[in-house]
Amino acid sequence: MSTTDRPAPARTDVGSARTGTAQPGLPAPRGARRAEPPADPPTASWVRRRAAVLVAGGLAWSLTTYVVGLNTPAGELPGRIADLSSLCFQAGVMALLAVVHRTRALGTGRLARGFLRVEAVLLGIAMVNSLLAATVADMGNPVQFWTDPFWPLSMLGMLVCGIRIAVAGRWRGVLRFYPAVAEAYFPLVMGSILLFGAEAADIASGTVVLLGYTAMGAVLAARPDLVGARD
Repeated sequence: MSTTDRPAPARTDVGSARTGTAQPGLPAPRGARRAEPPADPPTASWVRRRAAVLVAGGLAWSLTTYVVGLNTPAGELPGRIADLSSLCFQAGVMALLAVVHRTRALGTGRLARGFLRVEAVLLGIAMVNSLLAATVADMGNPVQFWTDPFWPLSMLGMLVCGIRIAVAGRWRGVLRFYPAVAEAYFPLVMGSILLFGAEAADIASGTVVLLGYTAMGAVLAARPDLVGARD
């Protein structure tokens, strides 16, 4: 008869009971927190393509605003051109939102993810309004009428995004604080109108978009590493 002692097999449930994490192949214990999966950083080329859409859209709307202005007659050619250029700008902002989402620039929590979804919906409805304005050009159309307020709402939402990006600090360098300034379209334009009158609206709008969104897109294309993109 052998008297050799054998050590007891190691328990695999101790760590999960203490830490609240599940072992591979076992269900998670009740009340355990699900770990946030690591973000899959986008490639530099992926970021640059979306930055190019932002630059193109910003240039289109900025230059059109300088030439034809903001208050163009609905249904006439200058007004339709202005609305189409604003649609291009909104497409660029949607591309920027994709970068913000992919890099988790607002943070990794549910609130950040939920806010991005809400902002995408606001911007999407605003794009519908721009498309209708460029084609139907009839504020008597109920869809165009009820979607009109989503234009300023989407811009205010982007301002919140910019501020949150600066606070979260996941983007680095100039791109940490640039969005908070670039996306302040509504207060900057309204402030210019209050200071210099309604005639300053066109110049203020075109300049804010040019030096804000358009220039930020150029920086994003040149330095995608600042948002965590991989080579």
